[in-house]
Amino acid sequence: MSSISSQEKDKRNVSTVQVQNYEEEFEEFKALSEKYQGDVLAKLLRKIDCRLVPVFALLYLMSFLDRGNVGNAKVAGLTKTIPMTDKQYNTALTLFFVFYIVFEIPSQMMLKKFRPKWYISCLTLSWGLVMSLTCLIQSYRGFMVARSFLGITESGLFPAAGYTLSMWYSRSEMASRVALFFCAASVAGALSGILAYGISFMDGLAGMEGWRWIFLVEGLVTIVLGLLGPLIILDSTAYCGKWLSDEEKKFLILRQQYTETGPVPPAEHFDWKYVKMAFTDWQMIFQIGIFVTHGALGYSISFTLPVIIKSLEFTTYESYLIPVPIYIAACVLTYFNSWWGDRRRSRFLHIVIPFTGAIIGVAICFASAGKKHIAGVNLFGLILIVFASYSPVPTSISWMANNVIGYKKVIAMGMLMGIGNCSGLIGSNIYLTSESPKYQTGYGVSLALAVMGITCAIVLKIVYARENKSRDLLTAFTARSLTLCLAPTLLTAHPTSAISFRTIMCRCTFRTRVNE
Repeated sequence: MSSISSQEKDKRNVSTVQVQNYEEEFEEFKALSEKYQGDVLAKLLRKIDCRLVPVFALLYLMSFLDRGNVGNAKVAGLTKTIPMTDKQYNTALTLFFVFYIVFEIPSQMMLKKFRPKWYISCLTLSWGLVMSLTCLIQSYRGFMVARSFLGITESGLFPAAGYTLSMWYSRSEMASRVALFFCAASVAGALSGILAYGISFMDGLAGMEGWRWIFLVEGLVTIVLGLLGPLIILDSTAYCGKWLSDEEKKFLILRQQYTETGPVPPAEHFDWKYVKMAFTDWQMIFQIGIFVTHGALGYSISFTLPVIIKSLEFTTYESYLIPVPIYIAACVLTYFNSWWGDRRRSRFLHIVIPFTGAIIGVAICFASAGKKHIAGVNLFGLILIVFASYSPVPTSISWMANNVIGYKKVIAMGMLMGIGNCSGLIGSNIYLTSESPKYQTGYGVSLALAVMGITCAIVLKIVYARENKSRDLLTAFTARSLTLCLAPTLLTAHPTSAISFRTIMCRCTFRTRVNE
């Protein structure tokens, strides 16, 4: 009995010390947060932006460029050199996503084992090698193997980048930064067309077809980027070097550990309970629904846009170049949509508006399909679809990252990307060459997806509002006191259940807090 009493006493002492430490850190953070406001905070964020965002944007640009250049390769003669039916071609595209999905969550879990800069650099180098070696394929089987390995090696980048960004930025700052990062996807669409146009003139050089040069050149650029990775990729604030002062590091670290009115300590050790918590979280169903919507729209259009444009009786070279301004417009609109959402402290409308644009775009494309004399109208509809494919992504990812914290966020982000990327299975199979130029299946499925995305966003808005309202019934004093008392147990086990935690839904629930 005495030994048991002694153990219980030790546990109580440990809990008391933990609560005291949380209180001290919380008070320190309040003091720092008073200093880091306005221009001082903006200056600090600019320092982080300059070192973090461009690097991840460049990495994702190459990732999207390498996975999406198959559309231009097809226009350049891939399916003529290596004969394959539409079904075989779509199956090979599907294999990329099968392996991408299977390996995404395990890849995300590896982030706790290795420092991000080393892990991401290895991923980049790996998919660059796969991309370069794709130029050597001689059969349909080789094409399938290449797409499979590309899916494996690219699977970890996006969740790793999203998680790393979330360690540096507060909830209200995430969307515009993720937007800059994800704008690289639309830039990749524009750059892919320009590169394909230039590389197409290498057709026959060294006895290689133009499509082989597309894979080789773009893969070599990725390899160089992977070799430079350890020098340019940032880890967490603990490894940021001397370009931040000790006080700035302390502020950034504490900012990630606290929410509205109390501390939420990060879970540093893996436990299977976090996997269970992520898979049983109700909001994941609707967040994944939104991700599947813009993912399927994006992949379907990126794989087939040059082919759709060529079906409007444009030349091969024109089909390379016409998508360039479309993707540039999507890039600008993507950033504006996310910046506006951060400025308004809103998420809901900035997902619903683009999906509404997709519905209008699909209607325009379907009505004008096959009518060559109004090809410009068809192109306008395609612009709306591309806008709807890209612009909701930063907002969607930020909405998810904002409302899950701790180690559960690692699992949830991997789950969102992994299951959400099932959209690639849809997107790579809905636009059929046999239905050219009307593509009734592609446009019909796109319409249904847009409606599904809007529905999921509405459900999240309603439920988040109700949950925030119930939590707001408690006073700030009660919330902080209860949070501090439960900190050693409740917050570590299920941080989003803390009374201090607020889900981000719209302007009325997305507050400016003292620790943000």
